[in-house]
Amino acid sequence: MGAQATKAIPQLGSSKDGYIYVQFDQKSYFPGETVTGRICLHLVNKISGATLLLKMNAHEKVLLSEELHTSTKKNGHTETNTTYKLKSDKNDFVNFSYPVYTWNNIEPGQYAIPITFLLPHNLPGSFYSKGRGFLAEISYYVTAELVKGSNNDDKLECKEIFSVKNGMTRPPGANAKEAYLGIKTCCSKQGNVGLVVSFKKDILGVGEKVRVVVDVDNSNCNVGIHNVFCEIVQSVTLKAKGKTITKENSAVSQSGGSVDKGQTCEKIFELTVPECQEGQIDENLERNNTDTAYKLAHQGFPQNSSILTTKGQLIESKHFIKVYCSMNRACTTSPSLYVPITLIKEQIQNESIYAPSLQWNPEVLNNVNIAANFQDPGLNYAPSLEQGMFQGNMDEFNQMLNHKKDL
Repeated sequence: MGAQATKAIPQLGSSKDGYIYVQFDQKSYFPGETVTGRICLHLVNKISGATLLLKMNAHEKVLLSEELHTSTKKNGHTETNTTYKLKSDKNDFVNFSYPVYTWNNIEPGQYAIPITFLLPHNLPGSFYSKGRGFLAEISYYVTAELVKGSNNDDKLECKEIFSVKNGMTRPPGANAKEAYLGIKTCCSKQGNVGLVVSFKKDILGVGEKVRVVVDVDNSNCNVGIHNVFCEIVQSVTLKAKGKTITKENSAVSQSGGSVDKGQTCEKIFELTVPECQEGQIDENLERNNTDTAYKLAHQGFPQNSSILTTKGQLIESKHFIKVYCSMNRACTTSPSLYVPITLIKEQIQNESIYAPSLQWNPEVLNNVNIAANFQDPGLNYAPSLEQGMFQGNMDEFNQMLNHKKDL
């Protein structure tokens, strides 16, 4: 099932000199894909000595709330005081700035500058998750800046976010796993339960269904099975300043009914991968550490979560088909089996990206291929102009692209 067509409005940057925004041809791309779009200018004043910059940034960010307890004795009684400490970490793995265009003078008017750049092959997919005690994101965005003269503070700028989809490194395939799991009631052994879990496709997109076949062998157990459950579960591991937490969340679940002791049977489940939630961390949260730590510790889990598989240095999101049994007798262990799967963001069809209404009729300038000499960088990539993009001074750069104009 394809995703719904969406409309996205570029984020406008404005000042007394006019407007600027970045318009992508798509809002999401796979690693290794070429990003295409344009920087759009709507100027109302003449500007002298202007330089148009395109900056690309990508980061992982993790905020964790650490709960601290201290005990004091007062009037013969022990009192426990709970405080909260915020641990935050950030990994900037893409960070570069590129001079797209320069002018000696630019007159009032409308301008569109087509741009292209190549994404590295091994980028982690975009991610956002919010739950009890944590916030985490993997975010990608570009910033377009029109700088006036040598004064970096006097500029017209805008920021535009785009998504990176976690691509398939191989075709989908079948998967199966079998285990016989010992059952105990308190300290008393009750035999074992056999589980065989199989499905035909182990890489799934948002909205897809997976048919899971579960063979249950309860012939060697003295306790009946009250219910058999099948779930898609997400396991998120987050790291920040030496602290590591792992959270497990059930994305979707079905029950298959009981199995009497001494019996075997086959259970069939059909699970649908849920829609992916998106979001961003509010930068203001990091400015009040104590207040933010308290809020994180008391927010529900999960409030908002990206149900996609991805792996960075601070964030790892894994997925499994989980099958487990609840037993008929109290204090009896519940057998469970995890089989790994990968969840990806399906290609969005017919994305419609439209410009704000500014009676738009721009002069279209030459395309700037920022991706011309990119190398596959890997994480922690921060190229400079001298490393893989352009060799030479600014005059040569302008002559090469035929961009230095006296407008």
